[in-house]
Amino acid sequence: MRHFPVFLELQDRACLVVGTTEEAHRKAQMLREARAAVTAVDDGAAIPAGAYALAVVATGDLGQDTAIAKQLKPLVALINVVDRPSLCSFIWPAIVERGPVTVAVSTGGTSPTLAALVRQRIERAVPAAVGDLARLAGRLRRVVAATLPGVAERRRFWRRALEGRSAALAFAGDSVRAKAALRDEARALLRSNR
Repeated sequence: MRHFPVFLELQDRACLVVGTTEEAHRKAQMLREARAAVTAVDDGAAIPAGAYALAVVATGDLGQDTAIAKQLKPLVALINVVDRPSLCSFIWPAIVERGPVTVAVSTGGTSPTLAALVRQRIERAVPAAVGDLARLAGRLRRVVAATLPGVAERRRFWRRALEGRSAALAFAGDSVRAKAALRDEARALLRSNR
């Protein structure tokens, strides 16, 4: 594994996007969706001084991309230069988002199109309702943790609950019944531990 997969908390963190290409606009929008504080700079404009959590360069011109990446390298640890993996310190993955469930697919920059094709397959296989199931599980975490103090016990419970009826219903697109089934699992757990 050449690139280590990681998810970053970018809310209110300063991020820089350089370029006026469609890809620059798309990356800036995705960062805004992650609630980052995005500074967008046109091609050839001076880069504002500041501390940035990450930077994306997407001018579409090899010479400009290279010069900007070189300028940013001592200032920003995480730099992505679109379609130029040799200039990147991180790879922007293809992303599937289902609420709090996020899947990232990368080919290490060797074939973004292949990553996009894999992402499309995942999108077809993972229904939107799995996000609802994850949110419900998140709301029940404290109850389960208080009821089952052991890590191994909690893992067994969650595996049974999330691979059982509630998961089947979520994957079938029936989020209402999936939520009810997960609540039933939690209630049964509470009754059995009284």
